[in-house]
Amino acid sequence: KRIHEMKFECSINQIPDNWDNRIRDNGDLTQTTFWARVISKIDKAVPIFLEMYDDEQNIIGKVLLFHKFPWDRDRQKLKSDFKSRILRKGWLECCGLPIIYTSDKDKEELFYSEVINWAGKYAKDNKLMYINFLKIFGTANDDERLKELFAIKVYKPEVWATYIVDISIQEEELWEKT
Repeated sequence: KRIHEMKFECSINQIPDNWDNRIRDNGDLTQTTFWARVISKIDKAVPIFLEMYDDEQNIIGKVLLFHKFPWDRDRQKLKSDFKSRILRKGWLECCGLPIIYTSDKDKEELFYSEVINWAGKYAKDNKLMYINFLKIFGTANDDERLKELFAIKVYKPEVWATYIVDISIQEEELWEKT
C-alpha cells in the first residue's frame, strides 16, 4: 500500500478554525476547544492542536496536547516544592484519546508516529522532563499495533488514576456547554 503525502499542522496557543467539527461523533470532551480553554485557565497550560491531512485534504486525525507547568490551582501560582522546581519548564500532556477519522490502519499509524515524533522534538527543544499520554494505553484503546508503536518510541504504560464521571447529565446538555 502506498501512503500519499500527508500534511501535519500544529497550532500552539491558537485554536484552529473548525477544530470542534465532527468531534461530537468521533471524540470526547478532552479534545474540544472547551477543554482547551478550561485547562488553559485553571492550570495556566498552553494548548497545542495537532492535525494531519492526506493529499486530498481529508483529515486523518487530530489531538489536543498541553504544555503544562507545576501550577497550584488553589493558590493560582507556580508550586515551589522540590519536585516542582525540577519540573519548572513543564511537561507535555495528552488527556484523552486522539481523534482518528480514517479506517486506513497505515494512515492511522502514520498519524500516531507523527504525533510521537513531534512531541519528542517539542519536549527536547523546550527541555521538558516528560511526555504524558494519559489514555493511549487505557482500556478504551487495546490496539496492539499502537502499543507497539509507542513501545518502539520508548513510551511505557503506567496506570495512575481512574476517572469518575457524572452520567446523570444528558449528552445534549454536555455538548451545549462546549
